[in-house]
Parts: sequence; structure tokens; C-alpha cells
Amino acid sequence: MTWRRGPWMRRLILNEHRLPAFLSRSALRWPAWQWALLAGLLHLGLAWLGMSLMRDGRSPVGGASEWLWPLGSSALLAGLAWWCAFGVERQLHDDAAMRERLFEILDALPNPASARDLQGRYVIWNQAAEQFYGLSARHVLGKLPQDLFPESVSRQFVQADRDAMRGTQPVETRVALPELYGKPRRVIALRVSPIRTLDRSLRLRGVVSIKTDISATQTQSDRSREADLQLQLALETGG
Repeated sequence: MTWRRGPWMRRLILNEHRLPAFLSRSALRWPAWQWALLAGLLHLGLAWLGMSLMRDGRSPVGGASEWLWPLGSSALLAGLAWWCAFGVERQLHDDAAMRERLFEILDALPNPASARDLQGRYVIWNQAAEQFYGLSARHVLGKLPQDLFPESVSRQFVQADRDAMRGTQPVETRVALPELYGKPRRVIALRVSPIRTLDRSLRLRGVVSIKTDISATQTQSDRSREADLQLQLALETGG
């Protein structure tokens, strides 16, 4: 019996192949129980050293009652270290899952879409953006808008990001793209939304921008405006 990969499996493999390295699920150097064991043994060793010094050279081995407090405090510290490490581990896992989910959603959009972090660096660049701009994700990720676009264009991108970061609602604007990377002049409708956590703090994590090519609509509008102007001039000339 041969096992065949269905379309969903091929899509999953493709997403894993396209998934940037920074979206991988990061983890602590050691699991939580090892951090707890290390903290407990370290505290117990320091307690043993302190007790031996307090005994003034006598045998450091005391009775059971003498070791009750060091053992209890070491166990308490180990439990606290496990709880902290487990919390950090869970937070890293949740953050990675959120980033992976965001990548999957943006990568499936038909419109060019990207995400930038709080420093303004591109962290997500979907397939539609690669085709629209002629830039691969490998070339874009980790860079700033001014590293990829002319100053007039990057300044509008950065300003839209700042306006979106100030509030919780999307910001919309129009940007005229010059001939760049083998692509013709185009006009895009830019929509930038802030990425915030779902808890009460609404902590800002970055921005997501989606572009829509409105060059054809803009051209039609310009032609209509030009026709209206010519008609007005003709009427004025004819009295």
C-alpha cells in the first residue's frame, strides 16, 4: 500500500518551505524541569556551603531538622523556576503560533501584503507582493522601506505606519509607484492596520499593509477629468 500526499499536504510542505526562519517556534535552551532542577541544586549547594562555614570547620553534616529549611527553600525555588520557565516557554510558543498564523493568512491573500515590526523592518512578504514588486521575500525580509524604494515612496510608507501605530483603526492612502524593478508606473491604494495583542493591554506588535493596484481606475479618472476640462475649454471658446 502506497501513501499518497494530498493537496493539503503539498500545501503544508510548501508553507513550511516558505516559512521564514524568524517564524520558527523558538524554545528555551533547556526544558522547564531542567531549569527547576538547576535552580534547586544551586540553592541547595549554596545552603550547604553556608551551613559548613557557620559550623566553623566542624562536620557540615547536620541533623534532619537542620536540613529542613534548606531543602524546603530549595524545593520552593525549584518550583518558582519551573513556573517561570514554563510561562516563558508557553509565551514563546503562543507568539510563534500567532506569527505563523499571520504568515499563512497574508501569504494566501491575492493582493500584495506585508508586515513590519516596531523597528519598521519587513518580517512578512507574501507571494503576491513578490510578483507585484518583482522582489523576492529573501531580498526584502529584515530591510527597511528606504532600503528598497525611492525616498518619496518610502516616506509615504513610513508615515502611514506611524499613523496606524497611533490608533487602533486602519489607515488608508494612495501612493504613486515609479518605474522600479522592471515594473511600470502604477498607483496603489495602501491600507495599513496595527497589529495589537488581544488582551487588555493592546500591546503594539507591528503593522500589516495591503496594497491594491488602482492604476486602471486612476487612469480612467484622469481621462474623464481631462475630457471634462477639454469640454469646458470648448464651451468657453464657443461662448
